[in-house]
Amino acid sequence: MDKGKLEKLDDYVLENSLRESASLRALRIETANDPESIMQIPPIQGQFIGFIVN
Repeated sequence: MDKGKLEKLDDYVLENSLRESASLRALRIETANDPESIMQIPPIQGQFIGFIVN
């Protein structure tokens, strides 16, 4: 699969399966601008970890 198709697939998954509220999205974007946010994980990974824990 070429890179363009993978990016489209990734965009589709994020748009249709990610359950992120507007306030959490704004907080994630603001945190990403912080130079000390080197340990931040993608929202889809956080959702997956939460699924496994439950």
